[in-house]
Amino acid sequence: KLFDGKFPEMGPPLPIGQKPNVLLEDALMRLKRLLSGYKLGKGLCQEAVKMMMGTLRDPLLPCYQFNSIISTIAAKLPAKLVGSLTSINTRYKKSLSSHRFHWEKHEQFPAPEMLEVIQTTMALEKNSDTV
Repeated sequence: KLFDGKFPEMGPPLPIGQKPNVLLEDALMRLKRLLSGYKLGKGLCQEAVKMMMGTLRDPLLPCYQFNSIISTIAAKLPAKLVGSLTSINTRYKKSLSSHRFHWEKHEQFPAPEMLEVIQTTMALEKNSDTV
């Protein structure tokens, strides 16, 4: 006898983490597929946009994106630079945990401070190479 029933609703094929950077990547991938002409299931487009907007509003998003990027390039950078950048990121993350109420204004991600550390390190490396 052939199967004539219905298959149960299935979840995503791969487990999706709860970190904002992973959720953002998943939402963007879904929306890119939609724009490429693939059909998303009922309500999945609205869910993807909602997920994307929620992650973009999350003040921890740049911390997780930084950790994701620095973990792949840390071996190629000077250890002192990686340590400095990681400590700036950790300090920012701790400052976010000190805000207990949603109406409190969060600090901006310290990208200018990180850029200054990178430029200073590059200048010191360049000077040590020429000496």
